[in-house]
Amino acid sequence: MYYKIKTKKKSIHELVKLRKLVDIADVIFLIINAQQKVVFINKKGCKILGFRRNEIIGKNWFENFLPEKFREKVKEIFKSLISGEIKEFEFFENPILTKSGKEKIIAWQNTILKDSSGKIIGILSSGMDITERKHTEEKLKKSQQNLRRLISHLQSVREEERTIIAQDIHDHLGQNLTALKMDLFWIEKRLPRNLKSIKEKIETMKVLIDSSFQIIKEISTRLRPSLLDDLGLIEAIKWQIEEFQNRTGIKCEFLTPLEDISLDKNQSIALFRIFQEILRNIARHAHATKVKVSFKKKDNNLELKVKDNGIGIPKEKINDPKSLGIIGMQERVDFLRGNLTIKGVKEKGTTIIINIPLK
Repeated sequence: MYYKIKTKKKSIHELVKLRKLVDIADVIFLIINAQQKVVFINKKGCKILGFRRNEIIGKNWFENFLPEKFREKVKEIFKSLISGEIKEFEFFENPILTKSGKEKIIAWQNTILKDSSGKIIGILSSGMDITERKHTEEKLKKSQQNLRRLISHLQSVREEERTIIAQDIHDHLGQNLTALKMDLFWIEKRLPRNLKSIKEKIETMKVLIDSSFQIIKEISTRLRPSLLDDLGLIEAIKWQIEEFQNRTGIKCEFLTPLEDISLDKNQSIALFRIFQEILRNIARHAHATKVKVSFKKKDNNLELKVKDNGIGIPKEKINDPKSLGIIGMQERVDFLRGNLTIKGVKEKGTTIIINIPLK
């Protein structure tokens, strides 16, 4: 909360008479005249600065109580107010320099003071010490940045593990099944012709092996689509759409003017995983019969847009902390320094738009 004294062309002398009132306030009250000198400061201001009142009154506010790197900027604002170039500049934040040499961050509100003839004679500023709040915000911001780095690292580790698992499944299990099938052929050729039931069992085993090959391929592809590494993001999206359509029966349309797009490995993986999560959510919750996907360049961004004709996501679900799928998508989009927009219209569907900067 900020306090502000409204004045109607009162003189500085009259305003100083309000000392008893403003001295009990828990904010700084400061009057600076047109010559940039302090003509009044209350007890709270003296306490924050660490100076006695007589050590402040008459001093140039900007030269004595502002850190050097901020002086010129704040002076320009003050000069613009005094000259009448700008009519109002009520709120801004800047540090002040205390007697101990430490900086305190103050949030200011300003009122222009005029004499009886309407001439601007100074500025009345009320300020609140927000140093602790700012430090807390900085710590929180740093903590969030560290958390995002950790999430990004964990996602990278998970992708590496998926790649290794997919390769192991494909190589080792695939080799073992191939060996088993070759052994079955070897056994089959050496069996007497009259052992029909055993030969039928061998045929059944070969079918099971072929089915296992297909399952291994599907698991490996879901863990890490080889298309993503071999042919790029667009082909991987096309494959995912086809697989989704075959699995769910939901009709899909894919529109893109792009033949290829140059993205690094992490960008491609993140965008592909976001797209997979969108399709999973549609399959689970949307009750949709159609999905339209577009992928294009827009200005210096990539835009991935997915629109379904389902029931429409409720607004409260978009910001629900239990909506882990959306939170995961948002984290990946943040990692890509992009924007995620989700909009649902009841019984008309949901639209998800992702914009990712190319550089």
